[in-house]
Amino acid sequence: MLEALGLTAGEEAVYRLLVDAPRSVADLAAALDRPAAAIEADLTTLTGRGLVSRHPDHRPDRHPGPRPDDRPDRHAGGHRDRHAGVHLDGRPDRDSDRRAGGRSGRQADGQADRCADGHEGHRADGSADRHGDRYAAAPPSVALGGLLTARREELRTAELAIVALAEQHRMAAADRAVGDLIEVVTGVEAVRQRFLQIQWAARERVRSFSTAPFVAVPPSDNTAEDRGVDRGIEYQVAIEREVLATPGAVPGIVDSVRKGVQVRVADKLPIKLMMADSELALVPLTTEPGGEPAAVLLHRSGLLTGVEALFEAVWQRAYPLRADALGELRESHEPEIGELDRKILALLLSGLTDEAVAGQLDLSLRTLQRRLRALMDLAGVRTRVQLGWHAARHDWA
Repeated sequence: MLEALGLTAGEEAVYRLLVDAPRSVADLAAALDRPAAAIEADLTTLTGRGLVSRHPDHRPDRHPGPRPDDRPDRHAGGHRDRHAGVHLDGRPDRDSDRRAGGRSGRQADGQADRCADGHEGHRADGSADRHGDRYAAAPPSVALGGLLTARREELRTAELAIVALAEQHRMAAADRAVGDLIEVVTGVEAVRQRFLQIQWAARERVRSFSTAPFVAVPPSDNTAEDRGVDRGIEYQVAIEREVLATPGAVPGIVDSVRKGVQVRVADKLPIKLMMADSELALVPLTTEPGGEPAAVLLHRSGLLTGVEALFEAVWQRAYPLRADALGELRESHEPEIGELDRKILALLLSGLTDEAVAGQLDLSLRTLQRRLRALMDLAGVRTRVQLGWHAARHDWA
């Protein structure tokens, strides 16, 4: 989950364990079932990013105090007589030498013990052994919060760069020749890529005509639709009735309807189409059987405006599809308005003013006008004259 902040899966796993409690390399390697070398590499990265810090264990100092035989005369307070190990007759005192040798051995053993207890040993190659060190995680709200802020700033910078590039592209498009507004795409993979890119580029609405047979992108391969719906993009899909007879098509359509995709069915559609807002449209070209698929990518132009008008005309005549509780599709041929809306239309068609209709139905003028606006949107018209014609044609009043 933290990959968006630049952490690998291994680094995230190490950090999560350290959030619970400080641990050593050996502890982490055992808990994650990974080599110690890999754990050390992750810890190095996490430490460099300020997410983890090293906290070596500090055990009580076990250096022994002065031994009984460490007499003051052997240290700063005085020096041992250089004749202490010699008999009066000049012969070496071997007992004294044995005592000195015993003390030296005990001192060497003590130093070795202290090195082992204090983790101050070295590997065979001379490098310090840090496997006993413990590592602790920095507070997530501080450490990860800083990474999140930095990533947001990076995304903001990228967003500004995209806006600048889009404006640069728009300015350049004003000077392009007509031929530059049309891009021919050839090949199954190229057509599929453009098909998905158009949906990813949409900011508000995607409109499409779907006809059988499917050549480059079957409905099951349209992964961009789910992402678009999740982003709040409005989808309007008109399908040809023949598509409903395609094996396996109906379950996918039912799933789309339940996710909020508006689907309508028409007896016949003039072309295949995928359009993003009023900016881009992909229109597949008719090819000979067995020929290589191709399509035309239209940028904003008068031609794209004509394609958009074609879609709206077909959309108004198509019948909405609904998914019932059993997962079956039903065509809606009945009016999609309530009884109150019927009364509003009937009174308006009888010649009453808005104020009179609002008074008759005990509505505020604002509520009445809001419902009329919703009816116009539902009918896909822009004027009240068009709304009256649509209401009469579809028995709304």
